[in-house]
Amino acid sequence: MSSNNLIVLTRGQSYPFELLGLSQESELDRIVCAVSLNCGHCIKLLPLLKEFDENSKIEFLLITNGTDDENTIIKEHLGFQFKIISFTNRDYSEIGISCYCQPILAGI
Repeated sequence: MSSNNLIVLTRGQSYPFELLGLSQESELDRIVCAVSLNCGHCIKLLPLLKEFDENSKIEFLLITNGTDDENTIIKEHLGFQFKIISFTNRDYSEIGISCYCQPILAGI
């Protein structure tokens, strides 16, 4: 997907979760956050995401450019319960994300 094909969402429009291999349907509102494990700001953000484990009204999804093994280490080390999706060696623009540390409020 080129930058000309980036997905621009407006309020009330759904993020295309099928790009992440997920169903479009969810009983909860979703927040999608993409981080790079090569970005210092993103690494500093990670511990703060623990708050999303405590909110039962939303489904939080974290996308990283890390491998499944790296994501497992992050999940265990920081005690995350939410889903972490590996998007290693691929361009985030393929899933409509133009930069890192970019939250997408979906279904809100």
